[in-house]
Amino acid sequence: MRAALLFSAQSCLICVSLFAQEGSFPSAADLATARAGELVVKPGTYQGQKADWCMLIVPESRDRPGGKLLHLPVLRIHARKKTDLPPVFYCFGGPGASNIHTWWPESFYAEHDFVQVGYRGVDGSVTLDIPEAGKALQSGRPFDTDTLRRAGAALAEGLGRLRGDGIDIAHYTMVDVVDDLEAARKGLGYGKINLLSHSYGTQLASVYCLRHPQSLGRNLMVGASAPGFATLWEPAEVDRGIRRYANLWRQDPKCALRTTDLEGAVRTALAGLPREWKGVRIDPDPVRLATFKMLYDTATAVQALDAFVSATESDWGGLALLSVAWDRNPGGRLSLGDSFCKLASARIYEPGRDYLSDMNPGDSIIGSPMTRLNMGLIQVTPSLLDLVPPIPENYRKGWRHEVPTLVVNGALDFSSPVAVAEKELMPYLKNGKMVILPNMGHNDPFTQQDALVHLMETFYRTGEADASVYPQAPVNFTPAKRLTDVARQTLAQ
Repeated sequence: MRAALLFSAQSCLICVSLFAQEGSFPSAADLATARAGELVVKPGTYQGQKADWCMLIVPESRDRPGGKLLHLPVLRIHARKKTDLPPVFYCFGGPGASNIHTWWPESFYAEHDFVQVGYRGVDGSVTLDIPEAGKALQSGRPFDTDTLRRAGAALAEGLGRLRGDGIDIAHYTMVDVVDDLEAARKGLGYGKINLLSHSYGTQLASVYCLRHPQSLGRNLMVGASAPGFATLWEPAEVDRGIRRYANLWRQDPKCALRTTDLEGAVRTALAGLPREWKGVRIDPDPVRLATFKMLYDTATAVQALDAFVSATESDWGGLALLSVAWDRNPGGRLSLGDSFCKLASARIYEPGRDYLSDMNPGDSIIGSPMTRLNMGLIQVTPSLLDLVPPIPENYRKGWRHEVPTLVVNGALDFSSPVAVAEKELMPYLKNGKMVILPNMGHNDPFTQQDALVHLMETFYRTGEADASVYPQAPVNFTPAKRLTDVARQTLAQ
């Protein structure tokens, strides 16, 4: 997700609480006498396969091992077939999203153990949720300085509330999460492990490669972003992404009948946006923010682009739906406190830069709304950075390591643009190679499960990258469900 942003979108999560209702993870009674460093194991099954539902006990601060302890869920799915292949540890995106999921088909653990370690601050005994920060943005004008000040104040108050509850927010950084992963590796009795990561999880994987290279075999990163969030989305890169879609749109005969200028349609729709549609308020800034999130994947990108073209055909319902969707839930499903701790500790903010202006130049198509929001919030309330100390500089700038690494990015990825990964990431990987998947967005590589598993197994076994199973199909610009239809069903009075 360039995943380090405070207000972002994640979906398809099944959180730890669901598992707890099933009684899968160890209970409080099971953990009553557990000490730091222990891994309490509860044997069970996962989709009919042998699995271990565990709780890892770790100190909140490794500088104070006698202090507060955290309980983190760990799910190990045993390989269906015994081999000598190293286990795979998975790191999901976010930050602020859970790392415990249930969507894995058996092909992912056919010949090696598959392990998920809950993220501190999201999963387990301590969560850094600050819902009041999201509520403060529900004004329809998220870039107004008054709105940002309210959100900043709510965030500061929320962090103060967490501190009052005895939580040391300085120890919820990427470095702490990586050390939790290493503790789980030791607790499960593994030697070397392989990594599979996605989005923000690729940041964790890179820190792991720097911090514990002796523990790793190979490192597969999907939708990989640049070191330490060093380069946020710039408006020019967002524009280039939209123009890539515009070129593909123009080559589709059906699309060309509607318009041959998709970029112009987006500009025209935003310039002529009405104040309301059928009694529903429309605000251009939430439309831009929701659009950017929709552009992550091809399936949702074509929905958003169809809505803009429909607007030029006098049907504003799809854009009204985008405006409402953002305003109702600007934080998505993220734990905003955890997300902020990762963002602040990475220190990507450049003092003196006017993000509110720079991220919305007059000639840009939609600007860079997510960077404008996240950096604008800190710009308006710079004291927020004083609440979380930075992680060491070598984890923020330049991930130069020798762990064999394969980077897999979609050519249409807005969250982790290929050009940024090529420039800001690949030069630091001494044993790195990159695969670019045409006509795919940020999460799309995971939708082709057989292709991803083939790529994984080839790389983990041989170090080679075989993406030949991935389809070479063009983008299908016919949405599975049009936003304009959804708007008429759900919003129209």
